Parts: sequence; C-alpha cells; structure tokens
Amino acid sequence: MSTQIPIRVLNTNWCPYCRILKDFLDNQEIPYEEFNVDEDDDALAEINKLQNGGRTVPTVVYADGTHDVNPSAARLMEKLAAV
Repeated sequence: MSTQIPIRVLNTNWCPYCRILKDFLDNQEIPYEEFNVDEDDDALAEINKLQNGGRTVPTVVYADGTHDVNPSAARLMEKLAAV
C-alpha cells in the first residue's frame, strides 16, 4: 500500500454515523485523516464545496479526489480497492 493516506473523513463529534464509519476503518486498520467540520473552517468549506452548499457527514474524500456521503462498508471497500 502507498504511504499516502487513502481517505479523508469529514465528520463531527456528535454524528453517530461518523462514529460507525471511523470504528469500521479502525477495525479494518484502514488509515485515514479526520477533519471535524464543526471545528475546522477549511474542512467546512471543503464539505460545502463538495456538496454544493451541503454539510452531510460523514463525507469521505478518496485519494483520487472523488467522494461519497455516508458510504456503506461495501462501497468503501470497493472504492479503496479501485484507488
């Protein structure tokens, strides 16, 4: 695997789906960078841009620049295998 972090997770502390996603990534030992959109203005600007003004979390940004909003475990694994 490349040394580049394969995904970035835009999330919040209060979101249960964010916790589920991060628990899954941790259990699968998939490295990721985490950005809290409630605390990081750059992360908030990025999620707004990706979602045309939205801020649905979690949003996963892949190394290839594509993103998914609240992806399933199957979608995440499929995408990571392709990147």
